[in-house]
Amino acid sequence: MADTFSNRLAGSRDMTKENIKLLTVEDAFLIEGRGVLVMPMITNYRGPTSFYVVLRKPNGEESLARAHLDIPRLNPAQEPFPFACCLTSIEKQEVPVSTEIWITNESVATHEKSSATS
Repeated sequence: MADTFSNRLAGSRDMTKENIKLLTVEDAFLIEGRGVLVMPMITNYRGPTSFYVVLRKPNGEESLARAHLDIPRLNPAQEPFPFACCLTSIEKQEVPVSTEIWITNESVATHEKSSATS
């Protein structure tokens, strides 16, 4: 069986010990009331639809954000149904092209605690 993104999420890996790359940003759009929509869309996905992510920017900076995956209404419908990824509580300029988005089990409290001690 190929090691696809879906298999890594659904497999037996201990996600508390590793982050999983979700996507590399090719474009981003601000949608009022929703957040920053990042492209490309995600296909062949099984897993949670709301989680924390680490943003690894091209300049080496990292930040934590909340991601929500939704199936957009496309006409005509595409199969497999793609998921759109929206990042909340951040601005579009905080997600430059080539930013890597990694699923993490880290909580905001853990992130803030480690940032305060640095």
